[in-house]
Amino acid sequence: MRLIDVRNEQSAGYMAEVHGRLTKGPGVVAVSSAVAHANAMTGVVDAYLDGAPMLLLTGAAALRTSGLGHFQDIDQVALASPATKYARVIDRADRAVQILDKAGRAATDDKPGPVYLTFSMDVQETEVSAERMISATKQPAAVEAAGAGLESAAAVLGKASQPLIVAGSGLYYAGEGEAACAFAKEFSVPLAVPIWGRGVVEEDLEAFVGVIGAATGGAVLRPGADCIVMAGLRWITGWPICMEARSPIRPRCCGSTASGGSSRTFIAG
Repeated sequence: MRLIDVRNEQSAGYMAEVHGRLTKGPGVVAVSSAVAHANAMTGVVDAYLDGAPMLLLTGAAALRTSGLGHFQDIDQVALASPATKYARVIDRADRAVQILDKAGRAATDDKPGPVYLTFSMDVQETEVSAERMISATKQPAAVEAAGAGLESAAAVLGKASQPLIVAGSGLYYAGEGEAACAFAKEFSVPLAVPIWGRGVVEEDLEAFVGVIGAATGGAVLRPGADCIVMAGLRWITGWPICMEARSPIRPRCCGSTASGGSSRTFIAG
């Protein structure tokens, strides 16, 4: 394992996030407690908004004196929870591998993002024999999209006269960005990305129509679009596009909205 020492925890947090975005595997940042933890959280928040996999590992004084006023005694899990997919204390040495494995899976599943673990000094110093270590649980096999959901999505898209693809960073992390761009190019379907969904369009693409949610005013959901395919992100009612990465082209539902005599269909993946 390569260890990179930096002068400030904030820099370390950003470095770990960028590592996750470039490699699609979690970058790991390890810091000491309290203030150091707060400094590193800057990169964690950015990773949360970008949907980038990373692990923040923070030290702490002895777990058995937590809450009794020991050195830099603060609830670090509470600070990290709103901006992470998974946050907890490694409270037993014999479960360290199992908890770390669960955190790693959460960081890199079909919706990548940051995770957090507190690793206190007394747990770090506890010796556990290999026989007593609780092993990681087996990961279930991924299920391919198939059946009525996929057929329904294909049928709706086939009937659309003005479709639009909104491609989130979930496609990038799944390695499906090139396939999405190829589909848009072959069938002349306009493709946009949300402001946080970077990495999908890596080269010039005639079908690319811009960024949704850009502070500069960028692209919006085209008023004439009668079918909007949202792949690699999640849609939230009340805001056109949510910035969270989701799994690629795995149709789960189709829904329609109507306004002013026009209607549009959403295919969420």
